[in-house]
Amino acid sequence: MMKNRSEIERMKRRYEKLKKEIQKIEPLLKGNISKRFFMRPDPQDPKKKKRSGPYYHWTWKREGKTVTVHLRDQQVPIYSKAIENYKRLKNIVIEMERISFKILEASTNSKRRRDFFP
Repeated sequence: MMKNRSEIERMKRRYEKLKKEIQKIEPLLKGNISKRFFMRPDPQDPKKKKRSGPYYHWTWKREGKTVTVHLRDQQVPIYSKAIENYKRLKNIVIEMERISFKILEASTNSKRRRDFFP
């Protein structure tokens, strides 16, 4: 179905805005950060357990295998921000793909198709 020109222009403007957002993204990393605590014997009373931690771990997949890196406390906010940046980039690319499909479908003489991108 052919969309009107103003709608196509609106989609193109949104696409350009997304491209500019990508330029603003700082360092990025895949993965997740988890916080763990461990129960260890209390040095003063071996019958009691003492909680130690938190310990932070950055985990991601590389070549189908899970990789884990231990992080220092001061690294956690920096790595967390990089992980958020990666997720934001993925969402931007997904939106750009949807917009691209709609623009191409609306601006070319194509056969009627079901909507691949909701």
